[in-house]
Amino acid sequence: MLTDLLMGLSENGLEKLKAAEPAERERLARVMVSAMELGRALLRESPELRRAFGEAHAEFLHHPECRALLAEARRAYEQFGPGGSKEAGRG
Repeated sequence: MLTDLLMGLSENGLEKLKAAEPAERERLARVMVSAMELGRALLRESPELRRAFGEAHAEFLHHPECRALLAEARRAYEQFGPGGSKEAGRG
Protein backbone atom coordinates (compact mmCIF):
# COMPACT_ATOMS: atom_id res chain seq x y z
CA MET A 1 0.00 0.00 0.00
CA LEU A 2 2.72 2.49 0.95
CA THR A 3 4.77 1.57 -2.11
CA ASP A 4 1.77 2.23 -4.34
CA LEU A 5 1.24 5.60 -2.68
CA LEU A 6 4.87 6.62 -3.05
CA MET A 7 5.07 5.44 -6.65
CA GLY A 8 1.86 7.34 -7.42
CA LEU A 9 3.59 10.51 -6.33
CA SER A 10 5.94 10.40 -9.27
CA GLU A 11 7.49 13.54 -10.65
CA ASN A 12 4.72 13.76 -13.24
CA GLY A 13 2.05 13.29 -10.59
CA LEU A 14 3.57 15.96 -8.39
CA GLU A 15 3.70 18.41 -11.29
CA LYS A 16 0.00 17.77 -11.93
CA LEU A 17 -0.79 18.41 -8.26
CA LYS A 18 1.10 21.70 -8.37
CA ALA A 19 -1.14 22.81 -11.23
CA ALA A 20 -4.36 21.34 -9.77
CA GLU A 21 -7.48 23.31 -8.99
CA PRO A 22 -7.68 24.86 -5.49
CA ALA A 23 -10.31 22.35 -4.35
CA GLU A 24 -8.07 19.42 -5.27
CA ARG A 25 -5.09 21.02 -3.55
CA GLU A 26 -7.22 21.62 -0.43
CA ARG A 27 -8.21 17.94 -0.47
CA LEU A 28 -4.52 17.01 -0.67
CA ALA A 29 -3.77 19.36 2.25
CA ARG A 30 -6.42 17.60 4.38
CA VAL A 31 -4.93 14.19 3.56
CA MET A 32 -1.43 15.44 4.42
CA VAL A 33 -2.64 16.87 7.75
CA SER A 34 -4.18 13.48 8.58
CA ALA A 35 -0.92 11.75 7.67
CA MET A 36 1.02 14.13 9.91
CA GLU A 37 -1.38 13.54 12.80
CA LEU A 38 -0.90 9.79 12.33
CA GLY A 39 2.87 10.27 12.27
CA ARG A 40 2.78 12.20 15.55
CA ALA A 41 0.63 9.51 17.16
CA LEU A 42 3.03 6.81 15.99
CA LEU A 43 5.99 8.77 17.38
CA ARG A 44 4.25 8.93 20.78
CA GLU A 45 3.56 5.19 20.71
CA SER A 46 6.75 3.72 19.27
CA PRO A 47 10.19 4.00 20.86
CA GLU A 48 11.66 2.38 17.74
CA LEU A 49 10.11 5.01 15.47
CA ARG A 50 11.28 7.83 17.76
CA ARG A 51 14.82 6.45 17.68
CA ALA A 52 14.81 6.06 13.88
CA PHE A 53 13.28 9.53 13.43
CA GLY A 54 15.92 11.06 15.69
CA GLU A 55 18.74 9.24 13.90
CA ALA A 56 17.51 10.38 10.50
CA HIS A 57 17.35 13.99 11.64
CA ALA A 58 20.70 13.80 13.44
CA GLU A 59 22.27 12.80 10.12
CA PHE A 60 22.01 16.46 9.06
CA LEU A 61 24.62 17.33 11.68
CA HIS A 62 27.25 15.37 9.73
CA HIS A 63 27.00 17.17 6.40
CA PRO A 64 28.51 20.60 5.65
CA GLU A 65 25.85 21.49 3.08
CA CYS A 66 23.34 21.53 5.95
CA ARG A 67 25.16 24.16 8.02
CA ALA A 68 23.06 27.10 6.80
CA LEU A 69 19.82 25.22 7.49
CA LEU A 70 21.02 24.21 10.94
CA ALA A 71 22.00 27.81 11.75
CA GLU A 72 18.55 28.99 10.65
CA ALA A 73 16.89 26.32 12.81
CA ARG A 74 19.02 27.38 15.79
CA ARG A 75 18.01 31.03 15.34
CA ALA A 76 14.33 30.06 15.12
CA TYR A 77 14.64 27.95 18.27
CA GLU A 78 16.31 30.81 20.13
CA GLN A 79 13.55 33.16 19.01
CA PHE A 80 10.50 30.91 19.39
CA GLY A 81 11.63 28.03 21.63
CA PRO A 82 11.24 27.81 25.41
CA GLY A 83 12.44 31.07 26.88
CA GLY A 84 12.74 32.62 23.43
CA SER A 85 11.90 36.23 22.74
CA LYS A 86 8.63 35.36 20.98
CA GLU A 87 7.45 32.65 23.40
CA ALA A 88 4.61 34.75 24.83
CA GLY A 89 3.10 35.17 21.37
CA ARG A 90 3.00 31.45 20.58
CA GLY A 91 -0.33 29.68 20.25
